[in-house]
Amino acid sequence: MGPSISATLIGLAIAALGQGRQSQENAALPEPGDILAGFRANYHAFGTLRVLWKRETASDPSWFDYLAWLRQEAKKVIDSPSATASEKANALANSQSYQISLEDPKAREKKVLLSEFLTDRSNCQVRVFTQTTEEHLPAGYTFLPRVEAGPETLPTIFKDCLVFNHGTSPQPESRMWFGVQKGKIFKAETTERRISHSRFYFPPLGIDTPEWADGWSDLDEFFARPPAEMKVLRQEVLDGHKVYLLEHTRDRELASGVIPRTLATRYPGKFGMLDATRVWIDPMRGFLPLRYEKGTVYTYEGNRVGPIKMDHYLAITVTDLRQIVNGGWYPMEGKIENFHLDPEWTKKGYQLLDLEKILGGTAKNAPLKVYSTITWKALKLTSGEDLSGSFKLEFPSNTQYFDGKTRTARFVGNIQDYLDASGTSPSDTQFRPPFIDSAAISRGMWILIAANLAVLVLAGMIVLGRHRRRKGVEDR
Repeated sequence: MGPSISATLIGLAIAALGQGRQSQENAALPEPGDILAGFRANYHAFGTLRVLWKRETASDPSWFDYLAWLRQEAKKVIDSPSATASEKANALANSQSYQISLEDPKAREKKVLLSEFLTDRSNCQVRVFTQTTEEHLPAGYTFLPRVEAGPETLPTIFKDCLVFNHGTSPQPESRMWFGVQKGKIFKAETTERRISHSRFYFPPLGIDTPEWADGWSDLDEFFARPPAEMKVLRQEVLDGHKVYLLEHTRDRELASGVIPRTLATRYPGKFGMLDATRVWIDPMRGFLPLRYEKGTVYTYEGNRVGPIKMDHYLAITVTDLRQIVNGGWYPMEGKIENFHLDPEWTKKGYQLLDLEKILGGTAKNAPLKVYSTITWKALKLTSGEDLSGSFKLEFPSNTQYFDGKTRTARFVGNIQDYLDASGTSPSDTQFRPPFIDSAAISRGMWILIAANLAVLVLAGMIVLGRHRRRKGVEDR
């Protein structure tokens, strides 16, 4: 059967699935697993990936106005004679939390993170260099070493460096070093701990499983969810592109008594809440999402109720998608918006979880305001580059460091420079050229302890033997 005949039969079969345009579109909707497979194929099109990216976080002034109002509301509960001790304790804890945020000067500042990310998916290695605008160091210390990030970044220039060697173990090997400089001496530390810190963020398409570390992109995390929990709702047009609207839902456990007794008598059925995430997928550009929304959906007896639109508290918009040479499609630029209720709306007594209106079918969507915006932009990106020599930790000369993986104290450079700069005599320092193997020291200590125990046991046996012989003589 020739190609033209096959195409004709396929076209006739598709046309026979529906008479109207809408039914044809519904019949052509892909399965969630097919969309996830398309995303994975685009992800792995980047055999290696190097991206220099910038991440900025800024809080909206209205957020602090909202916190101030919440603190006032908490104070009313604290001062109320009718409030219970538990309610007052919760209100006090919330008030203190709001006050900390309001008084923190850095909370209102724009935070900028500039980092270079490298990944070699052929042998499962990831390396992240990080340079931020924030410095939290004691007086007299500076970051190691101070070099501006640029497209031609050297192997090791930043104050933080992470190397992830991904394997099948749930606790993969992670190597990180943090360096500071005081005088002429660098101090650094490596560790094999799993990284779990909000300062270490991965760019989009950085990692595809949570075993690497925390801080991965919401876009990547979504495509690691089970396709059985997803559904393709429909096809839409977004910014001139045909997209598929894909939804993931998961039941949220509700505390007992969430529905007041008076309302439960009128609505005796099962009330539920779903954590819902919706993404608008562009199948022609790497199955990447152009928009991402995370929010809440309400159900009664298995049917959705409440506002017509899903109340979302987080939205991601991708504003620049590009086809990369020797790779796939990449979300070069975008923004992440976090929302809160409009303070003016809440001041009028409206609530997000108004069960009376939700179950009665009269609930309206809450007006939302952006309280923080995170933007990202890939300043330089290459794919298919040979990164085989990029995953070795390198230290500048005159660096003392402790390797948490091998439990080894090391010194790089001339040990005499370290002694002269620190004013330490050779007998006082724990470092010897080229290094002291603390693991060997630890083994030696255990051997010494074991030898001492053996001597004690032998001495005890000798004393016990003499005592038995003396007792035998007396018995005779």
